[in-house]
Amino acid sequence: MEQLRAIFTTAAKMSVSLRDLDCLKNLPRRKLIETFLYMIRTYPFCSISHQLSLQILNTIKEALDNEDLQTLKEFVKVELSGDTSFVYPSGNEASGMNMGQIIKIAFELRNITQKALDDEESSGEEESGADEEGESRREEMRQWFRFCKEKVEKIEKVWNRKLDAYEQPSDSDSDAGFDPSQDHDPLSMNDDDHEAVLDQMFKKFSDNK
Repeated sequence: MEQLRAIFTTAAKMSVSLRDLDCLKNLPRRKLIETFLYMIRTYPFCSISHQLSLQILNTIKEALDNEDLQTLKEFVKVELSGDTSFVYPSGNEASGMNMGQIIKIAFELRNITQKALDDEESSGEEESGADEEGESRREEMRQWFRFCKEKVEKIEKVWNRKLDAYEQPSDSDSDAGFDPSQDHDPLSMNDDDHEAVLDQMFKKFSDNK
């Protein structure tokens, strides 16, 4: 996968048309996409391979056709319509281990679809009338946006809300100060908290001498 990423990245930098590469002709390209999606679905903990897959997909996106995009959209729909949570042995729940990658694919598909819809509507305004095939494509795009609004944006809002809550402690917490005599999670402590703990430890050592 790393070699594939290097090949496609180098080709893109050299302004080589990715559509002309033999390894990105219809059949091998579709097999490549199927392999990436299989890995993300079947091995949710393999984040490094997932990241490489997303980098490769992002590099070759100009070579994707409508069938490829539809395959990716169906993958996202199936995964987000199922169980999207991960349950720890303790019983605590979190987002599925591969949800980040799936949502990232959905975001990119949303951007690609928006651009395609804008192009369709722009060309439709220039022409005297829209054919049935063009109207059908636009309706499929609108359905995808509805799905994104119902599923993808809902998850995005939850994640953003949790990030905001984590990054912005309440005023009451900051006013309360830090008590080094209490047990605290080391990961949630800032530099001042750690200094307070060390000061308290050294003070105890001095008292015991």
